[in-house]
Amino acid sequence: MRGAADRLPAASGTARSADSGTGSDASPRRVLIWSNPEGTPELPAAQAEADLARELFEVPGFTVRWLGRHLSEGDWHAAVAESDIVLYYGHGQIIGGHPAVPTRSGPVP
Repeated sequence: MRGAADRLPAASGTARSADSGTGSDASPRRVLIWSNPEGTPELPAAQAEADLARELFEVPGFTVRWLGRHLSEGDWHAAVAESDIVLYYGHGQIIGGHPAVPTRSGPVP
C-alpha cells in the first residue's frame, strides 16, 4: 500500500522535515483539521483530502486535532487560537472579502 506522500504531486522548492527548525526540545506543531462540519454527502473529495492531510501530519513534530462536526462560533475561535496550522475542508463563503466557515450560529469569517 502506498503512503499519503506517494499520492501527492512533486513540489518545487526546498522541502523541510517536520522537525526542521524546531529543535529536539520544541513542542510539536498543533494542527487542526476540520472536515465537512455540515456532513454534506456531496463532498467526498473534501473528506478524502482531509483524510490525506491527517495521514501526512501524523508524524513526529506535529499533533493533530480532528473535527468533523458543527462548532459554535466560540468553539471555532478557541480551536483556531489553540492551533498553529488550520486546515478546513468543506463548504464556505466569502463575507466582507474574507473566507467564512459554517458554525451553528451561521458563517464566521
